[in-house]
Amino acid sequence: MNDYNYLFTFRCSKWIEKLERTKAFYTKMDPDAPRVLFDYWDNAISEITTALDKYGDEIKPGDYRD
Repeated sequence: MNDYNYLFTFRCSKWIEKLERTKAFYTKMDPDAPRVLFDYWDNAISEITTALDKYGDEIKPGDYRD
């Protein structure tokens, strides 16, 4: 069970960092990338930040309730 919890724990700060790196990459490599991509990523970051505030940085399987 410990392996399961470790593997499927949602790490909010790490996911936000990954999305920020993705945004930076596309800003640099493809300045003509559609704005809708950045809006989607910004919305995802906002939702993850809300979950981070409510549940903490690590959300274990079964703990998240929308």
